[in-house]
Amino acid sequence: MSFRLRRSKSLPREVKRAARDELERVIEMLVEPVQDSDESIHQLRVGMKRMRALLRLLRDVLGEETYRAEQQRCKALADDFAGFRDAAVASALLDELLSGLPDPDLRIRIRAGFRGSPQVAAAASPGLDEALQRLRLMRRAVREWPLDSLRRRQLKARLGRQYRRGLRLYGDVGEDTAMALMHEWRKEVKRLLYQLELIRPEAGRTKVERRLKKLGSVLGDLHDLDMLELQIESHPELFWLDDRLALRRRLRERRAALRERALRLGGGIFAGSPAVFAQGRVAKWKAGH
Repeated sequence: MSFRLRRSKSLPREVKRAARDELERVIEMLVEPVQDSDESIHQLRVGMKRMRALLRLLRDVLGEETYRAEQQRCKALADDFAGFRDAAVASALLDELLSGLPDPDLRIRIRAGFRGSPQVAAAASPGLDEALQRLRLMRRAVREWPLDSLRRRQLKARLGRQYRRGLRLYGDVGEDTAMALMHEWRKEVKRLLYQLELIRPEAGRTKVERRLKKLGSVLGDLHDLDMLELQIESHPELFWLDDRLALRRRLRERRAALRERALRLGGGIFAGSPAVFAQGRVAKWKAGH
């Protein structure tokens, strides 16, 4: 099973095969979960993001009604598991940040306040049986996608649009430090990466994929930092003021370093014409290298 289009096969059939394979991969992860249940949930959410990135490429061919319905299915399932996953990530990140603070009493107080926050208390994993049922329905629905008219030029056009969104947001985040802008860029970067996975050449992962993966990881770390800070600042009554200020300094020092690295990585990716970028990626896929 592979989330990759084989260039020698019928494009409509390959797209459906790749979508079904990705859904089947997620189903297998949940039927026989790995020892780390957090990883199974993470892979479910990755699968939904891959599906949504694929749907973006197919929007013109699917039609707006089918496109929106399938996007909503994927988003709703991923969102159902977001709280559980985010709480686990925030807890691990908090432990990492606290390890750099020398006062053991401060660390104990902050951890106690964090565990008492409503987000942590409410973070329960949804039932996997319902998730499996929804995934199987999605897999079945793929067979009915109206893709007979799909051509490579349509994928190329949509890939160019995706790159253009990333390019525009790269310019925006360089001039504006707003949290929301950086997180919107993160989502567009991940979508572009997943779309490139679909047309990966037979020779393996390309340089631009590797760069996008690094950038996505840095932007993901930034998102986790911001969500942790928001969670703590939303409930100041759970923390001593001095403790909260000490943790805030640690958070913002880390954030500044990650933001600088993200902009540096982004400059090596988003520096050309969207049309030329898309043409080059599709050409490499068609050539197999």
